[in-house]
Amino acid sequence: MRKIFIIMGVSLFILFAGCEKDFLDKKPNKALLVPTTLNDFQALLDNNIVFNVSPALNIIAGDEYTVTNNGAGLNALQSNTYYWADDIYQAATAITDWDIPYKQIFYANIVLDGLGKIDRNINPVQYDNIKGSALFVRSFAFYNLAQLFAQPYSPASANTTPAIPMPLFSDVNKRPGRGNLQQLYAQLSADLKIAVELLPATSQFKTRPSKWGCLSFLARVYLTIQDYQNAFEFAEKSLAINKDLLDYNNLDANAANPFPNTLPNGNLEVSYHSENISYAFVRSAIVKFNTDLTNSYVQGDLRKNMFFIPSNGRFRGYVGIANDEVYLIRAESACRLGKLELAEQDLNFLLTKRYKTNTYVPTNGMEQTDLLKRILLERKKELVARGLRWTDLRRLNQDPLTAITLQRKRDQVDILLAPNGLKYTFPLPNTELMDGIEQNPR
Repeated sequence: MRKIFIIMGVSLFILFAGCEKDFLDKKPNKALLVPTTLNDFQALLDNNIVFNVSPALNIIAGDEYTVTNNGAGLNALQSNTYYWADDIYQAATAITDWDIPYKQIFYANIVLDGLGKIDRNINPVQYDNIKGSALFVRSFAFYNLAQLFAQPYSPASANTTPAIPMPLFSDVNKRPGRGNLQQLYAQLSADLKIAVELLPATSQFKTRPSKWGCLSFLARVYLTIQDYQNAFEFAEKSLAINKDLLDYNNLDANAANPFPNTLPNGNLEVSYHSENISYAFVRSAIVKFNTDLTNSYVQGDLRKNMFFIPSNGRFRGYVGIANDEVYLIRAESACRLGKLELAEQDLNFLLTKRYKTNTYVPTNGMEQTDLLKRILLERKKELVARGLRWTDLRRLNQDPLTAITLQRKRDQVDILLAPNGLKYTFPLPNTELMDGIEQNPR
């Protein structure tokens, strides 16, 4: 990580130069460029080459895709990830799913450190927005890293389970250890709660954080750590700002892209835009969606033809943070808390927007266990290819009622990933194993 940060520090001028031409024109010595003003910091946070990008190896490792032909044609990283190899990276030194989030953290810390040198009274609204945005994107990066490189959160062992390095300053000489998961999620929740108070209710561009997106993300964080009361409450707060859902009956499944463009400010469901890292894996001819997933869409369910291109089966839905996820968070949390009527209301409201008009039969008076199973099934069907399924598997595997064993086949040999298996945690890049930072067991 320190090596990464040093490289990024040297290249900061290059990145920042692409953010704000007017800023460059004001500097007599371009070799010494550093962001120092509020406009500089906003320009840095608006660099979408760095931000609005999320890891994707967890999608390859999950149960949404299946691979034919023994994976022939995939590169080593993608093949090793899919088949849960002991040595995923082999000799690779650049691990994009690690490097990009730490870039986001580094630049967010530059902004937060720089704000400490500026008088807030110059422009309190802009200052607060920038600070809230930096806290959000740093938390988003920490969270994404934890889903791959730290073990699943278990309330019983979180205070002893290693987390990930969490640098809170831009100084590369301040190298933190891994800490534990309890500390990590406490930092995330604290920073996000500060950000909620600083951010505007909605943002001008969906690449920028907002109160709406931050509350939605807090609901996701609390669901991940199985704090269902807080997950429910933050989902409610998010939906109080914006509760809109697309009605798939009003979309054209035959269009090249049936969904409204999220950017700059389309798709009324999406509160924060983030693209998955682009891997050739999802475009390979030997990679298909798992038939267990595609066959789960019953007659009248519009999502199958919306999400999957009929000619080749490839995904064309949307990613990032969106209201459909928040409704499902509130429904699951309500169900687990015994608020069954509320859980059914959210589930039914979502699915009436996803089924052909007058074909969806609402649930009514379901028993708690059956209702929970239905909600979890709809999470799997609704939140396809967003990187959330891997986190759900890690969380749900801790309960025997919802645990599953994943299976691959290669050269007629079955490869299994058992619930709570060590391979639900990715190894750290070998370049990071210094200063007392230990490798994840594999």
